[in-house]
Formats: sequence, C-alpha cells, structure tokens
Amino acid sequence: NILNVSSTPLINDENLTDFEPLMAFTYASFAKDNLYIQYTKDNQDEIYLIYAVGFYDYLYDSDYSYNDKEKLTKYINDVRENSIYDYEIDVNSDDDLIVLKTCTRYFGATEKQSFTINARKLRKNEEIVKYKVTTNKLFDELLNNSKKG
Repeated sequence: NILNVSSTPLINDENLTDFEPLMAFTYASFAKDNLYIQYTKDNQDEIYLIYAVGFYDYLYDSDYSYNDKEKLTKYINDVRENSIYDYEIDVNSDDDLIVLKTCTRYFGATEKQSFTINARKLRKNEEIVKYKVTTNKLFDELLNNSKKG
C-alpha cells in the first residue's frame, strides 16, 4: 500500500493494482454503500457480508485456530470490538469467514499498520439485504487523530 501514506487514502487511482482500494473503507459513506464482498471460487460466485473493519499493529499476529470454535468466537468478538463501524449483521463460529488484509501507512509514512475487512459468507437460504452500518467511538477517535496529523 505504498501510495497511501496519509489519513486521506487514494481510492480511485489507476496505479492501485492490489489491495490498496480497501482503504476506501475508512470513508463512512463508502463503508455504508459497500456491504458485501464477492469472491469467485471454482467458477462459483460467493457473497460475503462484511461485519468488521479495523486497524491493527503491523506485527499483530493472532493465535486463533480456525478449527477451534471457542477461539474462533473470540476472534469474531475481538475484531468486532476493534471495528471502526458497527455492522448490524449476525456472525458466529459456524459461519464461513473471509479476511482481507493490507498493510497501511494511514497514520504516517513511518507508521506500520494492517487494515482488515472481515466478512462472513451468505448463509444457505439467506437473502441479500441492505443492513445497517454506523460509525462508532473508534471511528470518531480515528477521525480526530487524522485531523491532528
């Protein structure tokens, strides 16, 4: 994410060829309009509902086991608590999950952070609906910190 070195990340630049556009999720209007991830696997489109978006220390490494339901539940709760948005979507350890992750220098050129988007797969017989997304205290803190820099 070499081009995004500030709290106003580029999101529509032709030079952004990898996961750099994920930083658009730092804009509340974008997050509210983009609730899903479409992932194609074995020529099948799969839809995932986003339930958490957040920043982490670059060296953060979890010891979560994706085969252990208790640890997976803890992971889900942790990323929801660290999310800059509150998503009105149910998620649990029985869901199929996907995590998109990119490095970022959102907090400055010398800062090393990871930015993650967490989502769960659309459940069998579940319909795609627009669900509510609201900013929260972490988003407000993020916004205030970015204005100071």
